[in-house]
Amino acid sequence: MFGYDALIDYLRLLETQSGRIKLLETGSSELGKPMYIAFISSEKNIKELDHLREINRRLALDSEIPHSDREEMIAQGKVFVFATLSMHANEVGPSQAAPLMAYDLITERDPGMGAQLENVVFMMNPSHNPDGMDMI
Repeated sequence: MFGYDALIDYLRLLETQSGRIKLLETGSSELGKPMYIAFISSEKNIKELDHLREINRRLALDSEIPHSDREEMIAQGKVFVFATLSMHANEVGPSQAAPLMAYDLITERDPGMGAQLENVVFMMNPSHNPDGMDMI
């Protein structure tokens, strides 16, 4: 088994090697460890991540969007799927699998999966409890 720091170091390494993954620091744990979300998708979607997030934010929160604008935003937007891994300290399996999930998605060469990554932004919280991950 590996600890939280090794998990994040590996995801950072993937980020330097691939345009299909981006890490975003989202806060810190009770013991001060930085917490992240890994965004995994096509390279094009990762490059346009801020724009895609804004589309989804507006579609979710702005009921006053004119119909023509809404239709255009829906056509441009992507589906965001969020997975939190290892919420409780003794749930070690999901965080231990996170590097494999990330690697498999960013190195995938299957045309079907590539098409999925064109339409979906997978958001992975690699460990919802980094302090507990290291304690256990």
